[in-house]
Amino acid sequence: QCIYFLIVTMTSIGYGDISPVTQPSKIIIIFIIIMGVAVFASFGPAIVEMFKKSPPYTLDYDDSKSSHVVVCGYINTSTVSNFMRDFLHPENEDHETTAVFLNTIPPPEELQNLMHRNFYRCQYFQGSPLRAGDLTRVKLHTAKACLVIANKHSPEPDAEDAANILRVISIKNYKSDVRVIIQILNYHNEEHLFNVPDWSHRLYGDEVICINELKLGLLGKSCLCPGFSTMIANLIMMSSFHPSNYSKDVRSNWEYEYGYGASNELYTGPLSIDFVDMTFPQVAEICLIKLHILLIGVETSDSATGILFNPSPHVFKFKEGTQGIFIAQNPTVVKSAAHFCFKCHEYTISSEIAKCTCDKTIYTNNVSGNNMVEEKRRYIEQNTYVPYWKQLSREERASLDEKLTLDGSGLFHWREPCVLEDVTMTKEDVATLTDHIIVCVFGDSHAPTVGLRNLLLPLRNSNLPTNEVKKVLLLGQKEYIEKEWKDIYEFQDVYFMEGSPIRREDVISAGVQNCLMCLILSSALQSKATDPNLVDKETILSFLQIKGCRGQESTETVNTAKYRLSEKPIRNRAQIPIISEIVNDSNVQFMEKSKENGVGALYMALPFTRGQAFIVSVLDAILSLTFYNEKLMSIIRTLITGIGNHKNEYTENYTEGIADQTYHQPWMRTRMSCRIAQISLRDERFSRFRVYGELFVHLLHNYSMLALGLYRSYAWNPKGKRRPIKGGKNKDNTNEDRYVTTAPSYDAKLRPNDKVFVLAQSEMELICPIEMGKPELDGSSDDETYPAPTSRVGREEVLTPRANGFREKLQNQMRFDALTTGAAAMCSDAEAAFCAD
Repeated sequence: QCIYFLIVTMTSIGYGDISPVTQPSKIIIIFIIIMGVAVFASFGPAIVEMFKKSPPYTLDYDDSKSSHVVVCGYINTSTVSNFMRDFLHPENEDHETTAVFLNTIPPPEELQNLMHRNFYRCQYFQGSPLRAGDLTRVKLHTAKACLVIANKHSPEPDAEDAANILRVISIKNYKSDVRVIIQILNYHNEEHLFNVPDWSHRLYGDEVICINELKLGLLGKSCLCPGFSTMIANLIMMSSFHPSNYSKDVRSNWEYEYGYGASNELYTGPLSIDFVDMTFPQVAEICLIKLHILLIGVETSDSATGILFNPSPHVFKFKEGTQGIFIAQNPTVVKSAAHFCFKCHEYTISSEIAKCTCDKTIYTNNVSGNNMVEEKRRYIEQNTYVPYWKQLSREERASLDEKLTLDGSGLFHWREPCVLEDVTMTKEDVATLTDHIIVCVFGDSHAPTVGLRNLLLPLRNSNLPTNEVKKVLLLGQKEYIEKEWKDIYEFQDVYFMEGSPIRREDVISAGVQNCLMCLILSSALQSKATDPNLVDKETILSFLQIKGCRGQESTETVNTAKYRLSEKPIRNRAQIPIISEIVNDSNVQFMEKSKENGVGALYMALPFTRGQAFIVSVLDAILSLTFYNEKLMSIIRTLITGIGNHKNEYTENYTEGIADQTYHQPWMRTRMSCRIAQISLRDERFSRFRVYGELFVHLLHNYSMLALGLYRSYAWNPKGKRRPIKGGKNKDNTNEDRYVTTAPSYDAKLRPNDKVFVLAQSEMELICPIEMGKPELDGSSDDETYPAPTSRVGREEVLTPRANGFREKLQNQMRFDALTTGAAAMCSDAEAAFCAD
């Protein structure tokens, strides 16, 4: 009874059936309770630990329930959040793969909460990828892939890359055939990966994502094509935009148009066998009009061609098994391109297109006696496409070569090597520059290099005509530029001026008032700030300083007979074209005062929609998307640099002896590849179009240009009249008041001041380059300003009888759609466009 009484009392139950009565017994019980509580407090946790199971982060992963990927490297709340945002997006078709994070330390509380919210698709384990035992615990031998995340803000990029490469070596030693996708910071560290045993992109799908190469390449392209970085960022980010959330009244607002474009992504998928022997322009037209998707390129199994964007008819014809590269809203609509049938889907809407049971062997097999096949073969034989450069003699080719000076590999416009002092400019020298590109660089003798070569390569790519090679002026400290100079001294027309991007007098002395574009690189690597919100302070101050400078007054560019895709910017005295690199997402709010409090969705931030700010964190999406689509990196790399293969594949023959000589050869693949450019609807050749789809077809068949999207002004009301701008001046052609909209619908209305993103063919691929053509546009004799190709032969030469008949049906369907939607004006414009074709 005594023991029973003590246990019940010390456990605070106290039934009261037994209790002390006398005074001495009560005093004794008081001391017993005090000593009992002390004993339980001291030995209780030890007793619990004896019966407690193993820590949750040191257990083994159970791979019997679902497939998984292992994620290691730099694991914190920010990187995991950015990764899971796209990895768990509903539009990804794989909804069962689990992300297993492996890190050397237990997760902090904030990361634990993130894991608990997504417990069904992610797990955390404590360990190191350098230990085989930890790799066994996370079941790396059964994982679909292993992803290695880099610390983009590391003060020592080379050391960070070395640590991640060592992790790859450990992973490959444990299991040689596991697929590895790694992020690295500096492009020159890629060569170490190619020396890793069992590293193979061809055999295992291993991929390297160089952050600085992609970031600087996008920024470089944006200098010549404002808004390009925003377009690519929206294509690789998974957007949460839904048209159903917007009422019909606001669908003409810029938020809806921009959000609709931002919801598009890059996809790859097979194409219907009905497209065999057709050319790219024909199939792209059908995909837009009938399937409501944008076909931008193809990928073939032939290693000699690989990925091709907007290929010309003589370079490529569709074969069985060809993969298409699409811009579309979701992967479901892309499948319609694989099931499309000329016979069964005449009047079927894209959402209802499914695989049919038609006999497709007549399109691929040499069937004797088949009238359609014989007629198609005779038609192709009678109409052969001969590009312009194949018609030239050897002497004529040599005369064209003299206009170019390319490097030994044919990649970029080259010049004789020189020292930095030879290209250092004074204030008087800079005063003579106009339409140049200013690159503001923050860095000193102690700052790590970022690889300015990746920035200058898109600006000196050999597929650029010589008149589009703009002078580049580097503004920064001499000690830092000297560290980068050994990699960029062979680029043509690159100059240096010593100064600070924050000082107003230095910025004005660099000719910012007359520049084509001013680019501000991030100062995060040299920033000593401990607060992550302050890493962009120098960048933002420089942005506001340059934005406050006033540009020179300029006039409208007159039309010329030249084939020009770039124009001198037309701006008033308050506008200077500018783009800035931002490391911390939330710092975008300091670039411009917002009417709303706080920061909304990243892709809806005003500086980002304009192309004025490039936020580095958007590149985190590439890691998860590359896992789902192994071709994505090659696609993005080709869009930026024109080369989709790895660096060692095109530099292995680049010896010092070849590099030191002037090598004229514009017939290489890089020279012949497409380039991103912008055209203006103020050009009389394109000003008559009022519907995006009509312009798309016209550019595709008459100029070999593939329209990707629009760069249009905010200040436009639905009635088609300009809204008044403060200051009295119109700002039609500035990048200040424009936003990017990607892959608009066919019936999207055009505005007179719109600019169009296009994939432009190399002029050597045309039948006759437009800048050298003599016949007039549309065959009229009274228009001598805009010459056109000599004939339509080569544009429609492989249009098969079945495609010819289907095009008439497309016309009828488009007229029907126009009438049913009440857009009678569009119907008449469409008829006029088709009659002209």
